[in-house]
Amino acid sequence: MKKLFIALFMLAALATGAFAKAPGVNSKAVSHLKTAFKDAQDVEWKTKGNFLEAIFKWNGQELNAFYSTDGNYVAVSRVITLDRLPLAALQAIHQKYQDYKATEVIEFNSSEDGLSYYVSLETNIKKIILQVSSEGGTSVYKTENK
Repeated sequence: MKKLFIALFMLAALATGAFAKAPGVNSKAVSHLKTAFKDAQDVEWKTKGNFLEAIFKWNGQELNAFYSTDGNYVAVSRVITLDRLPLAALQAIHQKYQDYKATEVIEFNSSEDGLSYYVSLETNIKKIILQVSSEGGTSVYKTENK
C-alpha cells in the first residue's frame, strides 16, 4: 500500500485552483483539509485512481494532500531543498552519488508510515530516486535509464 501512495505522489503535479469542493470529492476530505490547513488557498481537487488529491498553497508553500476516496487522510507532501534532508542522508548522497545532480527533493508525511523523503538524482544517462528515512537512511526506490 505504501508503494501505491508513493507512486500516486510521484505522479502528482503542482497546480493551483479555487478552494471549492469539486464534484465527487468526499466532504470528509474537504472538512479535514479545511481543519488541518485552515488558511489553505487556491485548492484544486483531483482524483488519482483510488485517491483524492488536494493541491493547494498554505503558509507560502505549495502542498499536496492525499485522501482515500472515502475521505480518510493518507499523506501530505511538499517540495523542499536538498539541504533540508537529515545530515546522515546528505553525507551518504554526497559520498555515493557524487556524479549525480539532485533535481527534486520531496518531503512525504504519511499517516501510516510517518515522515520520509524522495530525492531525484540524475546523470546524462541515468535517473535514480532515493527513499530517505527521517533518520537519514537511504535506499534506492527507483532507477531508470534516460
